[in-house]
Amino acid sequence: IDILITCAAIYGPIGPFSDNDMSLWEKTISINLIGTIAAVRYAIPVMKKQNEGKIITFCGGGVGGSKSKTNISAYYTSKTAIAGFTEAISKELEGYNININAISPGPVNTHMLDVILDAGELAGKENIDEYKKQKVNGGVSPQKAADLAIFLSSKKSDFVNGKVLSAVWDDYNNFYKIEHKIKNSSLYNLRRVDDFMFFEENVVDD
Repeated sequence: IDILITCAAIYGPIGPFSDNDMSLWEKTISINLIGTIAAVRYAIPVMKKQNEGKIITFCGGGVGGSKSKTNISAYYTSKTAIAGFTEAISKELEGYNININAISPGPVNTHMLDVILDAGELAGKENIDEYKKQKVNGGVSPQKAADLAIFLSSKKSDFVNGKVLSAVWDDYNNFYKIEHKIKNSSLYNLRRVDDFMFFEENVVDD
């Protein structure tokens, strides 16, 4: 196994969390999160034996962005957990020449968009209007996620590990210019430590 890409997911229950069927909520976590983890768990021993491998997971639903999506709490929770899992095991794999990173593909028009449009008001008025606009505008091209996956599968990305990358916004083709920062900081991770470090480093005393 040279490359493993895990990108399948379901929305699960759509609507306010307090009204969700918890059995469906748990099923969503099982499919999205545990399904991803199971595939990665299967691949790691093979990759360790060959001392090489690339693993790409998928997160979405606004994970790491400026705002989370409401009324799809099971989906959002599972995708955030995938980002955390990706980071958590990345250090464990460094000694085996194995990289693992997460892709945020952006709002791509897939069958999942039709599912949430069919849910109507359960998706939330603000959300459903946004989804309707996405349907009309065509959404983000899936080619963007494919291109990022190709980059993360290549030798060019050997210094990128445990990161959450946007297929839409991140200029990964120029990552080599900031390789040291990517390798030695929380840049492109979920935490915001670097923002505070930047603030402290640029404070000027009166």
